[in-house]
Amino acid sequence: MMPVVYKIVDVHLPQGLRRDAIETSNSIINSKFRDIMTGMIKADYAVYVDAVTAGKPQEAMNLLWQLGLDLKQLPVQAKWNPLIYNLWGKRQTILKGEWEYLIKQFPDAAPVCYNAGLWLLKVHRYKEAIVHLRAATESQRLPESARGTAL
Repeated sequence: MMPVVYKIVDVHLPQGLRRDAIETSNSIINSKFRDIMTGMIKADYAVYVDAVTAGKPQEAMNLLWQLGLDLKQLPVQAKWNPLIYNLWGKRQTILKGEWEYLIKQFPDAAPVCYNAGLWLLKVHRYKEAIVHLRAATESQRLPESARGTAL
């Protein structure tokens, strides 16, 4: 299973081969890992294709948040299987890269900066979070209800 997962993470997604990634993901027997990898591929597509094409990052942000929640639940096997443990770390790196790409595509979108900043806070990347939360608070488009949290 692990070589298949790494093929998706290290080959298919970095090269934009999302169709191949889905086919490879469908071959994973363990349903938990198959679902996780499918979610990762969907989020990747939402960030790199859907959000940019439609100019609407909300769905991509929702999927990235869901991936972040999935990352919090380290599989039991990770305690004795270093490949699974390393995969979880790699997924966090990929998730961070997808947030960064979304911010580059929507630098003036206060909700993107705000959500990226909140996610970075959750993963203890405080210096990076400050940059994005500051940008969100400086925007007139950030809703008042979110401004206090961002500050």
